[in-house]
Amino acid sequence: MESNPSRNQRYAIDVAFSEAHSKLLRALEKLGAGAEGKIEITRPKESGRGLLSSPVCFIAGKKAGLNPVQLSQDAVQGINSQPTSGGELLSGASALGGYINFFANDRFHALAVGQAASMGEKYGRRDDGSGRKVVIEYSQPNIGKPFHAGHIRSTILGDAMARLLEANGFEVVRMNYIGDAGTQVAKLVVALEEFKDLPEMRDEKDMLAYYVKIHREIEGNEELAKKVADTVALIESGDGSVAKLVATVRGKSYEAFERNYALLGVHFDEVVGESKFIQAAKEAALEIERSGKKIAFRDEKTGALVADLEKYGIPNTILLRSNGTTLYLTRDIALADYKFGKYKFDRSIVTTASDQNTHFRQVIKILGLLGRPYAQDYGQIGFGLVALPEGKMSTREGRVAFMEDVLNDAMKAAREQLDMVAGQRMHSNAGIKTSRNIEEILKHKARITDDERALISRIVGIGGTKFAFLRIGAEKGITFNPSAAVSFQGDTGAYVQYTCVRAKNILRKAEEKGATGIVGKTDGGKGRDEVDSIGDDLSKNKPSMREKKFVPEEKALAEAIAFFPEVIRSAAIGPHPHAVCEYALRTAALFSEFYELVPVLNAENEGEREKRIMLVKAAKNCLQNSLAILGIQVPERM
Repeated sequence: MESNPSRNQRYAIDVAFSEAHSKLLRALEKLGAGAEGKIEITRPKESGRGLLSSPVCFIAGKKAGLNPVQLSQDAVQGINSQPTSGGELLSGASALGGYINFFANDRFHALAVGQAASMGEKYGRRDDGSGRKVVIEYSQPNIGKPFHAGHIRSTILGDAMARLLEANGFEVVRMNYIGDAGTQVAKLVVALEEFKDLPEMRDEKDMLAYYVKIHREIEGNEELAKKVADTVALIESGDGSVAKLVATVRGKSYEAFERNYALLGVHFDEVVGESKFIQAAKEAALEIERSGKKIAFRDEKTGALVADLEKYGIPNTILLRSNGTTLYLTRDIALADYKFGKYKFDRSIVTTASDQNTHFRQVIKILGLLGRPYAQDYGQIGFGLVALPEGKMSTREGRVAFMEDVLNDAMKAAREQLDMVAGQRMHSNAGIKTSRNIEEILKHKARITDDERALISRIVGIGGTKFAFLRIGAEKGITFNPSAAVSFQGDTGAYVQYTCVRAKNILRKAEEKGATGIVGKTDGGKGRDEVDSIGDDLSKNKPSMREKKFVPEEKALAEAIAFFPEVIRSAAIGPHPHAVCEYALRTAALFSEFYELVPVLNAENEGEREKRIMLVKAAKNCLQNSLAILGIQVPERM
């Protein structure tokens, strides 16, 4: 994080960053160690070290020939002696090992809580990306191949990235690029023609038998391999009989795709097939060959057109086969041109498995060599492979977990978890410790109907699955366990959902006890400008929030609430949805600690009760907004 990107929203945290930046500049200039360029200001890694921290003295000290530790101590003395206006959000600074740490005052805590409570679902949203367009391509299943657990990651990751960018004001185009051309499709067409002994292809699970058999039979079978190669050419030429078989495969595959997207709550602005770009890919290959830029050469032995990339430290790759048919890479070049031609994007992101990283280095380098104006804005985010507890998947060998089965297993596991904590299986699970979470859920058992439990199971199962995939950095591999993903204990989406529901229950009880004014007042969904000073009293003739004192547990939670807009801003730079997951887990834990140690509904006086209800509302909004950005719903009860 840095202190001086565009921060025109004026959230409490933005004001604090600007204030810290200004104080640092003045203090360092006075000491003859003025900082040039941007001053890095971050959140301290360890608790208890303030709201913000800066290592600027290491850089400024080196340039000025000063000891950074001594410089930080002198700078802090200068910062703390600067005149104040009474409206500051920072109470002072301290030095530690060369770092300068800034501490927040209760005016800051009150402002942050008031903004979060009053803005509702708008809290955290920014307009940094206003006027800029991003195309995100994700999911990308292949027709004729199982829509398996590996596709979950691309689908969930791309959807969360889109939501994250939209929360920062970008216009986002969601694109799904379906693999409906090339060798893999040709293999399935040949399998349909050759293997009459297999059952009729009714759905994607029947397809798997054809897929496995063709890959087994083609090994060492030159005649079958030639038939596949010929079929690729027939597909590209639009042969009628082959087109019918491809249409059959496409139809069965699309049925599965749509069911899974409905379960995940994912939608696309454009769904386009690879086959659409066959002719454009051929034209792109010929453009490369004729460009005179020595981008490609003809292989003397095979006659294939090969991109000459080794001189750039990238492996060479075939652009056009000797029979004139295109490849996935050539079609990707045509797709890139199509995207820019249609959308004039400022940035394009493709999410794929990391084993395609080299492929996209080749694509992007070729685009650059061709002089495409968008080449530097065309990027790929590779994600690690997905495994299940039983081991690595292999479609060719038939070891695959269908996405629909994985999602259904997650919903089933969520239902079992709900049943267990509701006491229906407590006797048969003697080893399970009863936590306060479980005790609270037990109280709601009688009030949750079977229909509600089914709905909750769906929300928790799907949400837990999404969270489990998103909380791991995209570059890392993941072993997905449905039962672990929906546990109410640990670092799970279900835990965050439960904490959010817990906050909702507190607010409902507050309303039942007559706090309708404060609960209702925080539901307005106001914009930032309306709550910038939170000068409104909580209710008539009551002290203002800015006069409230915050105890340590309240401060910790208020500061987490304050950082939500900054988390959303910085996470969008990647984009890095896992940063939102980590924030949600951290905030849920702070809320639980606050609720365990600080009475809310039974606070010592009405003023404290109202302040804490505001804190609960603000925390609930942060958790719910975090989950919404991840594409995760929150049930009303659990």
